[in-house]
Amino acid sequence: MKYYAKLDENNIVLSAITLADDIGANEAEDIKYLTETYGWSNWKRTYRDENPNPRLNYATSPAHKYDPVGDRFIASTKPYDSWVFNESTGRYDPPIPMPTKVVDGFPILYTWNEAAQTWEHGPIVHADGTSE
Repeated sequence: MKYYAKLDENNIVLSAITLADDIGANEAEDIKYLTETYGWSNWKRTYRDENPNPRLNYATSPAHKYDPVGDRFIASTKPYDSWVFNESTGRYDPPIPMPTKVVDGFPILYTWNEAAQTWEHGPIVHADGTSE
């Protein structure tokens, strides 16, 4: 299977579509097919399973945009003012890495608090009913 991102006039991903491998012999033929079939001409191939990814990130939603200079998909918006764009990943990094904590075999989910410049989590309830 092949995957294509439908792009708006600013190269923001609108949606993604899957094509059978036998549709076209190359990206240009695939885009011609997509244009004729859907009446939309701005498409770029995106890669889901390749490692390393030829276009850096798998793009499926408006969270990504196509960067024609680097021929890659990158994050389309900065989530917080303090986060910095990472050229090597095409994503924004927080000023402090997110902690990794596992309790009773389950990872703790954290959210970024921009005002406090820290990661926070809700109450943690253990299998035995105790909490922290």
